[in-house]
Amino acid sequence: MGDDYTQRDSNMAKTAAALHILVKEEALAKEILTKLEKGGSFQQLAKKHSTCPSGKNGGDLGSSVRVRWCPHLIKRFSPARY
Repeated sequence: MGDDYTQRDSNMAKTAAALHILVKEEALAKEILTKLEKGGSFQQLAKKHSTCPSGKNGGDLGSSVRVRWCPHLIKRFSPARY
């Protein structure tokens, strides 16, 4: 039974979901970050402010196998999440 859980957890660690809010101005990005730090809804803020088409979906870029991400993203986010 332990091996099944180890394999499942190993597979889960290889995939990740990505969300983002794309804005043009740094001031707006800082304002959004402040709202998020105070508990604001990521999805609502993305719908309201993101200039990316994913904003309509709350900033959801979907799930992906991590090895398909560009090396910059893997390096940037791996220490924080994995």
